[in-house]
Amino acid sequence: MLSKCSEVNSLRTEISTAKVGKDIMAQKKKEILAKTEIAVIDITEELLRERLYEFRGRKVMLDSDLAEIYGYETKNFNRQVKNNSKKFQGDDFMFELTDFAKGISSRDQSRACEDG
Repeated sequence: MLSKCSEVNSLRTEISTAKVGKDIMAQKKKEILAKTEIAVIDITEELLRERLYEFRGRKVMLDSDLAEIYGYETKNFNRQVKNNSKKFQGDDFMFELTDFAKGISSRDQSRACEDG
């Protein structure tokens, strides 16, 4: 009889400890969320036009601009796109510049700054 009582008491202690741990985690989550600031931006037609660029005859938006519009950090936005790649298929939707193209683009940009 004593062993069953000790088992029950042990189980009650584990349950109590788990509840306390759960409460602590919930409190920590609330504190983190309270500290996290979510930038609220007005998405206007003007904002979208400012974020559209023409590249090789196509109108494009940068991942960082899309992430800001949707309220994500850029790396998390890109992770969501990668994890849901079937929804984002086709090069008319998304493309990545190669390192070579990035180098050319940055050189063109620096020349434009020097010229004007």
